[in-house]
Amino acid sequence: MSFDSLSPNSGGNNSFRTGFTADFLKFFALLSMTVDHAAIAVVGALMRRNPMFDTFNKILGNADATQEELASISADYMQLHEIYTIMRLIGRFAFPIFAFLIYQGFLHTNSIKKYMIRLGVCAVIAEVPFNLLSSFDETGKMSFFYPLHQNTLFSLLLCLATLFIMQKLEKEVVTPTAAMFLMLKQFAIVVVACLIASIGRFDYAFVGPLFVAVLYFCKDKKGLQLLLGGIVLIYTGNIYTLLALLPIGFYNDLRLKSPKLKYFFYIYYPLHLAVLAAISYFLIG
Repeated sequence: MSFDSLSPNSGGNNSFRTGFTADFLKFFALLSMTVDHAAIAVVGALMRRNPMFDTFNKILGNADATQEELASISADYMQLHEIYTIMRLIGRFAFPIFAFLIYQGFLHTNSIKKYMIRLGVCAVIAEVPFNLLSSFDETGKMSFFYPLHQNTLFSLLLCLATLFIMQKLEKEVVTPTAAMFLMLKQFAIVVVACLIASIGRFDYAFVGPLFVAVLYFCKDKKGLQLLLGGIVLIYTGNIYTLLALLPIGFYNDLRLKSPKLKYFFYIYYPLHLAVLAAISYFLIG
């Protein structure tokens, strides 16, 4: 999550502007993320406590399941499953918006290095509660060490580092040949970042670095950013992720400077994971 505070746009009159501010997008994505994680921690735990859990999963995995078998699933379990599904779909808004805000933060932050340090420290702090929740989601058991899935902040840190290196490669380009070699080097950086994300099992794998790279290459062309960004998001495997492009499309480039709010976001991510992991632990007994 890009939780860096952003300074006001220096151009034009910011007293009134239609659309969504960066702060609105942050809170919107934060709410989406919280709903998603609450689905895992609370509803997921209640589903696992239900005696129909194993039966439902067996039937779900059987393409030849009969109507009688489907009818055997209790109404209360089906209700939990529907709530869980809806909450997880709501959660699909979060990552693309946070990745977009990483790109915006990259463009406007006063110090990219300090920005990366803040993200890195928060990612390390959040890893233990994330491991607890992630291992519970995927195995039904909690583990402090779970290398099969890294938390979202590592993904966003990689996105920021990718943008930083791509920018560093840019020098004064005076010939078509120099411009071509620059693009090839930047493309290579994106490929390496995608490989790191995939091999390291970062959240959303290669989608993060590729998404912010599209935003970077298509700067000042918002329509093309949304079009190509949408194509990249399809590779998340969940078509509902594309809905995140709607609030992103209404971003009004208004960045409000609020240091207290900035640190609230950095604190909230590991804290809410720890609270939800504790709730899961007590629910599953």
